[in-house]
Amino acid sequence: MKSNNYGNKKLYQLSDGTYCTVQDVVDKTGLKYVGANARLRRFNRPEDVFAPRKKQGVPAGFKQMDAKVKWISEPNVVVAGFQLTAEWQDGHIEGVSNEENFTSSLFGPQYDRHGVMLTPSESRALERYRKELRQQWRDNNKDNIINMEDENDK
Repeated sequence: MKSNNYGNKKLYQLSDGTYCTVQDVVDKTGLKYVGANARLRRFNRPEDVFAPRKKQGVPAGFKQMDAKVKWISEPNVVVAGFQLTAEWQDGHIEGVSNEENFTSSLFGPQYDRHGVMLTPSESRALERYRKELRQQWRDNNKDNIINMEDENDK
């Protein structure tokens, strides 16, 4: 690796003896500056440095595993006017509590109302279910909600 004092551009020596700059890699691969710089620091073979940019996102033919999981809410159990198991208890996160210090982790496994840990697919299904319920409530109560922001107004 040699550096050049003209404009503070670094010249990287590749395994075949040629030199290139980050801008050369950007021009030939379509990568951003950061990605081209990372490639030059990691690799020195020209076929690795000048390889085409990989496509981002979900590969073709990939099926999402949780697309079929749908959250089905159980009915609330009320005894003598008290809720024993309620819908709002689904998806809670266990916290650590004692008398001196109460901390509740914002990250961690979610549990249903019976204390059974939810799988990631069930957690996402519960999130979609609650989002649908919220949107349904907002649509039904447009006249009653004060200062309601519409997502299209932003």
